[in-house]
Amino acid sequence: MQYNPGNAPLLVDRVAARVTAPWLTGLTYRKYDFSRRVFAQGPVGGAFVVTAAQPLFYARLTRP
Repeated sequence: MQYNPGNAPLLVDRVAARVTAPWLTGLTYRKYDFSRRVFAQGPVGGAFVVTAAQPLFYARLTRP
């Protein structure tokens, strides 16, 4: 079995997203970066928004 790790340079691109749904109202979010540190948190409202400038790795949505 051969393994090809690829070549430099690595390309990274961030994207933006907006998720709108009625069931999001009342949820809270915590956004985590690639070091698994929380960099943003707060109420979701009617839409969950991620901008291209945010270093988002994953987000956790919870109902209080």
